[in-house]
Amino acid sequence: LFRSVEALWGVGPATLAKLQSVSIKSVAELAVIDLQILKHLLGDAHATHLHQLANGVDNREVEPNSDSKSIGHEETFSADIFDIETVRGHLVRMSDLVARRCRDEGLAPRTCTIKIKYSDFLSITRSNTSTTPVTSAQAMMQMVEGLLVDVEVARGVRLVGISTRNFAAPEAQLSLFDQGTHSQDATSLDEVWAPATAAIDDIRERFGDDAIGLASTMHSKRRPGSSKWGPGQ
Repeated sequence: LFRSVEALWGVGPATLAKLQSVSIKSVAELAVIDLQILKHLLGDAHATHLHQLANGVDNREVEPNSDSKSIGHEETFSADIFDIETVRGHLVRMSDLVARRCRDEGLAPRTCTIKIKYSDFLSITRSNTSTTPVTSAQAMMQMVEGLLVDVEVARGVRLVGISTRNFAAPEAQLSLFDQGTHSQDATSLDEVWAPATAAIDDIRERFGDDAIGLASTMHSKRRPGSSKWGPGQ
């Protein structure tokens, strides 16, 4: 309990500065602060999450051998796609699904992979691995954005997918000294989106998955398909 609050997932430079502004430097100090004060400082969802972690409350099941798992989602389309922005839009939507499944299972991936199948049935996969785990859809998209340069949309894209692996527990501290550009960007996005991600999860838990979504997917008529990569697949 006398560890620095930086040891908790979700406490990056911005959150740390806010906590230090009210003299909270250790997990022990975070554990005893009035929750209402913390909510005023960080917002309801983020404050509740950190307060529970500081008090040793974590209702998720322990998942052994997480490195052998893969969690992802892929969809086959009825017509070929020839526009990279359409491919990107589907990846944004699928990243949201996959990130939610990872958080539900208490896992944070370091590796994100995109899968593309063309109309001639040729399949390619491209991966990006970070030294730090990520939990938000925004961070996952940041990791795979640079991989889209290898997608030859002129051939006609028939299948798009994204998968994650190389998991760690979300509480694993994100390194402030990571030298990888994609890792740094993804880590920053994870911190920025942590309160919003927790709030979105809470809304979906109470009102259903369709209650809230990413703005960039609001006009998509596509619903999640039945072809998903899951644990052990």
